[in-house]
Amino acid sequence: MYFAHFAVGTLAAGAAVALVVACSDRVTAPCPVPNLSGTYSLDSIQIIGQGTFTPPGATGTLQLTTTTYVADLDLPVIGAQHDNGTFSACGSGTFSQTSAVTAVTSSGSFTSNALKLTIDVTTQGQRFVNFWTKS
Repeated sequence: MYFAHFAVGTLAAGAAVALVVACSDRVTAPCPVPNLSGTYSLDSIQIIGQGTFTPPGATGTLQLTTTTYVADLDLPVIGAQHDNGTFSACGSGTFSQTSAVTAVTSSGSFTSNALKLTIDVTTQGQRFVNFWTKS
């Protein structure tokens, strides 16, 4: 999960509205919501096209409730970053987050087991793959 977001243009908001309108006639069963709650430590983060960053050079913590997150990262390429907001995860593996700091929405996928969490999201065209261990 990468949380250093930038401002979103109105084009993205328009696209989101168009997607909701286009899909509003579909009826789907609700997706099972996994419980990802807990505190996680960064194992590594891949910023596609820029490299993979691991401790001790890159550090981070992620706190999740059932619907909110708080993330603190310190990466060599961007420095210290703090973000918080809301997220949703579906048992099928879909993931999205919206920053309360920047209002940017990122979407992608996740996998998890009892101790490991991997989040693969794209934010404004940049892909981030995050590997976390539950504390």
